[in-house]
Amino acid sequence: ISHDEVVYGKGSLFADAGRRLAALRRRARPVRYQWAHPGKNLTFMGNEIAQYGEWNHDGSVDWDASLADHRGVQKLVADLNEFYKDTPAIWSQDFAGGFQWLTSDDADHNTLSFLRIGSKGEQLVVVVNFSGEAWQDYQVPLPQGGNWTEVLTTDDKKYGGSDIHNGTFAAVKGEYHSRDWSAKLTIPALGAVFLKPEN
Repeated sequence: ISHDEVVYGKGSLFADAGRRLAALRRRARPVRYQWAHPGKNLTFMGNEIAQYGEWNHDGSVDWDASLADHRGVQKLVADLNEFYKDTPAIWSQDFAGGFQWLTSDDADHNTLSFLRIGSKGEQLVVVVNFSGEAWQDYQVPLPQGGNWTEVLTTDDKKYGGSDIHNGTFAAVKGEYHSRDWSAKLTIPALGAVFLKPEN
C-alpha cells in the first residue's frame, strides 16, 4: 500500500476504533488481495501495527502501540508472512496460471472467492467478506471433493476477532458456479478464510 494513502491529512488506516480493526485484519493490507492475490506484497510502515496517527516523516512509527487489538493486527501480519512462505500455492505461480476466480459477482453479500494453485498442484481457496455482516451457510464453490480444512482465518481471537471458525468439513457434490463441489460455511464480517483440501 502506498504511503500516499496514510499522509496529507488522510489519517492512518486505523483512524478510529471499532470496525476499523476488523477492516485492518481483513486488509491491513494483509489479507484481501495483497497476501493471497497474485503479485508481490508491499505494505507501508505503520500499517502492520494499525498505528493511530498518520505517517510522519519527522517522527517514528508508533511502535509503542500497546492495545491488544493493535498487537492482534501485528500478530496477523506476522502469521500471514509465515503462512505465505509455507504455502507455495500463493506464490509459486504468480504469473503462470496460479489464480482462478471461484465467485466474483456476489454483490448482494459483498463477498468473493478464488483459488490459488501451486506449481506442484497445491490448492488454496480464499474467501473474503467485505461486508460488515457475518454470513452463515454461505455456499462456496470448491475445485475438488473430499475433506477441506480452514487453515487460517483473520477472525481468530488471537488477532482480536470474534473467533468464528469452520474447522474441517466435507465438500458436497453438485454443480455450483461451474464447479462440481461446494460447501456451506460461516464467513466472518470483514474477514477472510483460507481453505486447503486434505489430500
